[in-house]
Parts: sequence; structure tokens; C-alpha cells
Amino acid sequence: MWTSAPSNGSRVTRYAVSWDGGSTTVDGARSRVTVSGLTNGQSYSFSVAAENSAGRGAAASSRSIVPGGAAEAPKVTATVGSNGAVSVSWTTPDLHGADLDHYAVSASGQGDRSVSGTSTSFQGLSGTITFTVRAITSYGSGQLTGSPGSARATLASGPPSVKITSVRSTNALIVTVDADPNGGAATCQASFMGATSPAKSCSGTTQLTISNVVWMGAITIKATIRNSAGSANDSWTGTPTTS
Repeated sequence: MWTSAPSNGSRVTRYAVSWDGGSTTVDGARSRVTVSGLTNGQSYSFSVAAENSAGRGAAASSRSIVPGGAAEAPKVTATVGSNGAVSVSWTTPDLHGADLDHYAVSASGQGDRSVSGTSTSFQGLSGTITFTVRAITSYGSGQLTGSPGSARATLASGPPSVKITSVRSTNALIVTVDADPNGGAATCQASFMGATSPAKSCSGTTQLTISNVVWMGAITIKATIRNSAGSANDSWTGTPTTS
């Protein structure tokens, strides 16, 4: 398919279409032609030149296409949300000139779902999950399954837990916690009298710093951990150690 060429004072009488291994001509009133007999999986580039009474003009060439070739693999991204949902998105791959029918998207241990856009979401998963996306394309009445693109995400198996193991005083409060994210990514924070430490990725022994606070004697510290499956808290009351 092509756009009509300028006539330059004399109407276009025909178009000459050529490709590796063949050529044809069509009437100047047409703007497309169907080429048959090509080899599936082989790359072709097509050139079109307009002709009028003055002769044949310069040819314009198409990008290379592969008839009957399956789509390339899309680039897939999987992001775990705070509510346990996983957002999966992907790029549009090279379809090799075919028409996109849909994308087949699956998660580990689950069947394919048909998606017309370039994103979907999953819920109720746990552990390390591989998400796979394939473009399903069509040539006429036939369909082809493209190469797979994939991404992995790790989700918690259940709510996390946290325990404050020590509180140390410098010019800030250094709160050490033992964090169990329960198989997924987790963040921890500590708080005292309205002041809160920055959220920090945590697993095992983790230090949290509460800055810009003043205290005297025994105090109460609260620690919170969150993962995709929920949250948990621990509190500590005592006098911070100094060092």
C-alpha cells in the first residue's frame, strides 16, 4: 500500500512494484497490490515507482517485512503493589508485518489470558512468579504465536513480622529491628512522639534512624513493617543506651 505520487503535469498511468525475486505493475489509479508466492520467514523489501508519459520516477522503498514470521518477544515489566497485586506491562514487539490479534499472558502455574492492550494485573499470588507474554498475530486466516517475553516478581507468602532488638541514642535514635518479610520485599519504619524514620527496605537485622527528636528517661518506640500481604508492629519501652 502506498500514497498517490504527484503527477507533475501528467497523470500517473501505472505503478511499478518490485521486490527480491519479482516485480509487477498496476494501474495508476490503484494504491495497493497483493503479492503472492513469497517464502514464509524470509525478509522482503518492496519498492514502488510511479510512471507517466514522461517516464518512470524515483522509487520509494518499504521497511523490511517477514511474511509468515512470528512476532518478536516483547519487553515485560512486573511490579508488585502494596495491596499484593502485580501490575504486568510490556512493549509492542516487532510483528513482522502481521496484524496483532491479541497477547497471550500467563503467570506461573496459571493458564493464558487474552489481553488486547499492553498491560494487565494479577492478584492472589505468592512466592516467585514468572509472567510470560506472547503476541498472537494473524496473516489472513492463519495465526502465529510470537516469541515469549518474561519478567519475574517475588511476593510475600503472608504478612511480615518485626521485633525491636535495641534502641541506641546518639544525636538521633538508632532503632535496630529483626525483620521477617515472609518471602517478599518489605519496608520498615520506626516512630517516636510523631517523628518517623524514613521507610527502608528491611530483612533480618536492620537499623532505622529517627532524627530531630529530644527525649529524657524511658521512652516508647514503635516499629512497623509492611509487605504486599499486610503489616505488623512491635513496641519497645525503656531508656536508650548511649555510645
